[in-house]
This record gives sequence, structure tokens and C-alpha cells, in this order.
Amino acid sequence: MKATKLRIDSVPDRGKISQEFKMSWEELWSFHNSHCAVYELLPKLLPKYLEYIYIPTDKYEEWQEEQISKTEKIDVNEQQSITYGVLVLQPSSNTKIHYLIHLKKLSEHSISLSREQVFVNDAAPDLVLEKMMDLASTALYPLEISVDEHGAIDKIGNAQEIKSRWKKNTLPSIQQYYAGDVAANLVRKMDSFYEKIDTSPSLLEKDFFLQLFLFLKINLQETSRETADLSIYLPVVPRKITYQTIIGPRNRSASADQMLVEIRGHQKKDYRSTSSVGNISLDISISRRTHAITAITGMLSAEENNQEKQIFVEIYVMNEYI
Repeated sequence: MKATKLRIDSVPDRGKISQEFKMSWEELWSFHNSHCAVYELLPKLLPKYLEYIYIPTDKYEEWQEEQISKTEKIDVNEQQSITYGVLVLQPSSNTKIHYLIHLKKLSEHSISLSREQVFVNDAAPDLVLEKMMDLASTALYPLEISVDEHGAIDKIGNAQEIKSRWKKNTLPSIQQYYAGDVAANLVRKMDSFYEKIDTSPSLLEKDFFLQLFLFLKINLQETSRETADLSIYLPVVPRKITYQTIIGPRNRSASADQMLVEIRGHQKKDYRSTSSVGNISLDISISRRTHAITAITGMLSAEENNQEKQIFVEIYVMNEYI
């Protein structure tokens, strides 16, 4: 009989496991010990921490079908507030960017975001232009947005507050500490950005994390494999990339407390593409209890100037903030 490894990461609850897989504890104990490694042997009477438990594959598949039938559309914004650590690696430039971002649910279709200091290669920006851009972006947060049924941003709820922060706080700071043509050019661009922010919420579409999160909020499902187009700006390519994706549960990878979903796909060709196109491969973990996304890991790539540009992404819930 085939065996499947199921992640436990705990001292097994004998009664609960027996009930879920419809086997007596004696049957489970015997099956596990006949398929596991020596260091994973389970005492019959004494409790022991286990990373995995081995169960019959047919019992696992029955259990997985029951789990899927319990969950249809996943509301990835059910939890009221959550903090993520975001890490983006860019191999082509040997650059690592990371920051914390706080999300708070305001209503069924609106959220608030606050971003902390952005670090580049484990340090705060040190080049003048990087410092100016980092300072200019602080006026944007906290950011309150509402989205339509397709995941597009249709309104910025605190646009006037953001404009006021820019005019009264951030802009005077830039003008006080920075001068010259570079500073003047940045001020013109950012002034235009903030001036239009209430009428053009699409200006936020270059925010990588925000666009990925909204795409998952609308399209993430555990019950079936679906196709969807993801259009997103990557930090390594100066244009929007569209991926044709398939989204669905990872086969034989669920655990008692986590749902695992994968996104696989490829870049749609456009007039800039030649023979090589990019790919997307992301794995998403979702809490069964809260339905919040707990991790996003993987790779996205795109063709640019006949070369494949890649980024690697790691986004995790920061447990100390929960």
C-alpha cells in the first residue's frame, strides 16, 4: 500500500488524527512505523514530536477531498490586520530589497497599508537620489484603497490626507535638504503624482507587492485549477508584464493547518518579445484558521533586450506582529 507523508510539526493528537483519516490509532501507528525512517519511529504509548506522519495514500486523498469541499473561494483578507516581511532578490544587479508592510482590513472591499523603511542590501538607501525617493514615498503611507470585483484599485480613500502630507511635511523636507537639478526634477514628478492621486488610482499599479496581493485576493482558490492573466510591473523591467497563469492546489501538499496553492505560467508574448519569454512560479501558503496568506515564495522572470530578467520573492507573515 502506498504511503503519503503529511506534515504534522507537533505531538500528534491520536484521537483527532484517527477521526480525520478514519483509521484506528493502532492501524495508523502500525502503518507509520512500517514506512518511516528509524528516527521517525513512533512509540505506541508515549507522545513524541513528529515532523511528518505516514498515512495510506488512499486515506490521504479521501481526507484532502473533504478539506477541499469545505473551502471554496478563499478570502485572503479575512484577518483584520497582518504584517508581512517582503524580500525581493534581483540576481542581475546582485540587489536585495526588503521591508515590512502592515495591512489592515477596513471593510469588505477596502484595506489600509503602511510600509516601513526600505532596505537595499541590508542597509538604508545611501545614494542621494535613493534617499530622496525614499523620503518622497513616505507621504503615501498610510494608504487606504478600495478595489472593484476584478481586483483593480477604484478609489484611494485618504487621497486628500496623502496630498496634505506631501505638501505640508514631505515636500518641505526635500526642499530643505536637497537642491539642484536632480532634486527639482524629482519634485516635479512626485508633485504631479500626488496631485493626481485622487483621480488616477491606477498610478499605484507599479507597486509590486500591492498588485500581487490584489491579484491573489481576487483569484486565489483552493477548490479547482483556474486560469487567469496577471499583469504586473517587475522591479527589473521598465514595463508591465502579463503572465498567463494556472492557479490551483498543490497536489498532496496540504497540512492540518495550511492550504497550499501554486501559480504556474508564462509571459505572454508582445511586440518586444522574441523567442524567449519569462515564467512565473509561486507557492502560496494560507492559514486554514484565518484564511490569511502566510507565505508567498517563488520566482518571476521576463524577457528584456533578449535576456531573461529574474526576481526571487519571499513574503512571510511576521509572527511577532500577530
